[in-house]
Amino acid sequence: YGDHRDLHSFPPRRSSDLNDVLAVDCSATGLAIGRRLAQREQTTIRTLTADLDEITLDKETYDLVVCFRYLNRALYSNMKTVLKPGGLLFFKTFNVHHLVSSPKFNPAYVLQPGELSQSFNGMVMIDLNDGEDPKITQSWIVAGVGNSYRLRLNEDPGFGPRDSVLCDHSNCVQIDEVDLQSDDVIFYQNF
Repeated sequence: YGDHRDLHSFPPRRSSDLNDVLAVDCSATGLAIGRRLAQREQTTIRTLTADLDEITLDKETYDLVVCFRYLNRALYSNMKTVLKPGGLLFFKTFNVHHLVSSPKFNPAYVLQPGELSQSFNGMVMIDLNDGEDPKITQSWIVAGVGNSYRLRLNEDPGFGPRDSVLCDHSNCVQIDEVDLQSDDVIFYQNF
C-alpha cells in the first residue's frame, strides 16, 4: 500500500500489512528494537537514523504518516505536505490532562485542547479527540488529504461491530482497531 513513514514512534507494532515501511528515529537503539519486532511479526522495515529537525521530507511522497507520543509542533506542516493526495495521518500524543497524573512531565510537550483541529485544519477529519475530556490524557487525530476519504461504520456485510472502513473512489482500507485510546498501533489492510 505505497510508502509509509513512521515519524518517531518506536517501538512499532504489527506493520505486517504494509508493503514498504520507512521508520525514522534519532535513536539507533529504538530502530534496532523496531527491526527485531518486525522480524518477530514476520515482516521487514527500512530504518533511517535521523533527527527529523535536520532532514528534508519530500512533498506528496507518502500514503501514510504515523506519529505516536512525540510532539514537535514544527513538524505539523511537514506531516501534511509529505502526504500524497488521499494520504492519511495518524497522530496521537499526551495532552494537558496528562499533567494531573504526571506533574513533572514537561508542559511544553503536551497538546492543548483544540490544538489538533486547528493545526491540521484543511485536512478531512476522520477521527478526532482534541483534549476536551479531562479523563482522557492523550489526544489524537486521523485525517486525510483531500476529500476522497470517508468513514463508513458497519455498512458492508462481513465487517464486525468494531470494524471501520475508509474508502476513496476505488480502494477501501479496513481499520481493525479504530480506538486510539489504547496504545496499540492501528492495524489496517488494503482490499
